[in-house]
Amino acid sequence: MPTYNRWIRREAKRDFGRIRDGAAEDVQLILDDAYDALIGFLRFDPDTLGTVFPPRPVLRLLNCGPLRVLFRLLPPDDRTVVILGFMPNLAWSR
Repeated sequence: MPTYNRWIRREAKRDFGRIRDGAAEDVQLILDDAYDALIGFLRFDPDTLGTVFPPRPVLRLLNCGPLRVLFRLLPPDDRTVVILGFMPNLAWSR
């Protein structure tokens, strides 16, 4: 199974830090697990994951528990995923 390189933008890391800092202590552990899961998911076949982000069709959203990731794929020859940002998943509940 081919793997993709993942490039996490500085802004995305900052987004995650803000979300995590604003969460309750018990939710922070869940957020850490969701972050690790999302990063792991994007390593294998990210072109089949997520839903198209309506305003910009080249962008995709993927949810995992309380966290969403916004990403895009570089041209197929590069096999690289650019992680643009993280957002809270407002539809999530414990």
